[in-house]
Amino acid sequence: MGVKLDSSHLNTAATVAAAIAAFASCVAAFKSNKTSKTLAKIERDRRHAELYPVFDVALEKLGTDNLKLTLWLRGPDSLGKIESLIVSIRDDKQVSASPVGSPTESEIAKQIWGPRRFTPAVGNASEDGRSVPYSNLIRGDKAIFQLEKTPMPTWMTSSGTDEWWEQMGIERLIKISIYCKNSEMDGWTVPWDVTLPSRPRAF
Repeated sequence: MGVKLDSSHLNTAATVAAAIAAFASCVAAFKSNKTSKTLAKIERDRRHAELYPVFDVALEKLGTDNLKLTLWLRGPDSLGKIESLIVSIRDDKQVSASPVGSPTESEIAKQIWGPRRFTPAVGNASEDGRSVPYSNLIRGDKAIFQLEKTPMPTWMTSSGTDEWWEQMGIERLIKISIYCKNSEMDGWTVPWDVTLPSRPRAF
């Protein structure tokens, strides 16, 4: 003998079935959306790596004490230009971590730990000479910046700036960081170490 279901049971069953179907639909939509976002991120990351800027960097003497830093944007071919970039002097961490003398934390933070800095106010360089901006560098073109001797730490005394950096063991190396940004994606940071031109030897 079969079981007879009244309309209330049928309605309940239909409601449950509809709820299950709706839940399954939500789960499928969530998985589809998550998959789409994952694929989109993978593509963005691939494109970002593909467009990683390639530079040539040169350092030349400019007068008696200054230097000319030149950056050429060489590629990749798919990168037509960089809309904005900031070139910064990176600190020599080995030296800044254990500075000679008795400086305060504020003095350590303000000091540029490298033998050269950007000439303040030249080419919109920052007041402390730490960084300088540049806009719309087209592939194949170059950007030129001026560098000067970094003042010794204010709490130190020495026979001269070059001699002080020589004593610290980093008088020949400038560490820079090139931050590049285009509006369509995240930025890139390109580190670079540049060796200073040799000083004339005294005989």
